[in-house]
Amino acid sequence: MIPSRLAAAATACAAGLMLAIQVVGRDLATDVAPLGLVALQFTSDPAEVAAILAGWTGPLRRAALLAHGLDLLLPCAYGVAIAAAGRALAEGRARGTALARTARRAGRAGIAAAVLDQVENAAVALTLLVGPGAGRAIVTVIAAAGKWFLLAAALAGLARVRLA
Repeated sequence: MIPSRLAAAATACAAGLMLAIQVVGRDLATDVAPLGLVALQFTSDPAEVAAILAGWTGPLRRAALLAHGLDLLLPCAYGVAIAAAGRALAEGRARGTALARTARRAGRAGIAAAVLDQVENAAVALTLLVGPGAGRAIVTVIAAAGKWFLLAAALAGLARVRLA
């Protein structure tokens, strides 16, 4: 598949997954977890994690597990989208320029972000299935921070090449 078409298809897939996650997880936002499932990414205190999980019982626990199951697919989609966009820009618009290297690096940063997202997802899955733990909470927060940093770098790199 042509990289630009792959990037478009993977971006559409990622957008669809984000929408599905929001629909499935719409009731997970509580006073303790105003961001819903995302709140677990920013909570390193096991007591706070326990308070979040305590609010998700019955149907809300099932919604959290389903939303997280969909979230396991999201890094695959956005990782491919960013990597394909980087390749498309490196082989197209930036071909033969120094910006081609920036485009390729942005694509690799997107893949690295997706890998960190899966580390985060593994820790969140264990938290949802087993309960809170200090190690899992810290791994979740560190992996999430790295993911967000790399995603910002990847998107900034793609934007720099695209707008040049």
